[in-house]
Amino acid sequence: MINIEIEGSEGFDRASILSIKISKAMKAGDRTRLQNQWVSLASSINEAIGYDLASKITKSPEYKELYDANLAVFEGVEEAQKDNISGLHLDKLNQARFAAKNKLQKQFFGKNTEEVKLKSHHES
Repeated sequence: MINIEIEGSEGFDRASILSIKISKAMKAGDRTRLQNQWVSLASSINEAIGYDLASKITKSPEYKELYDANLAVFEGVEEAQKDNISGLHLDKLNQARFAAKNKLQKQFFGKNTEEVKLKSHHES
């Protein structure tokens, strides 16, 4: 295991993805591994920014928006695998996820995320 520094919103993005995977995991062993990863991540977040701020963030509308955007991407990938949605639609879902992550970063950490999102060929 390696430890790396990440932006605050990246940690909460990962936490929301793990929460979604836990809720969708069909096998008990998978669920347990995902829960262990979530607990480890939550512990690292609490250590880095404090329990009070972490709790405030996870109860915020910004976190809910990020969670919902990640859920839409997760479900979009499932639909794309069945050829039920286009890559363009999936890209738009991912762009909404990026916007939600940036909104959380700005609200709670005072600046935009440093992540660079490259424009798709269909964007000008």
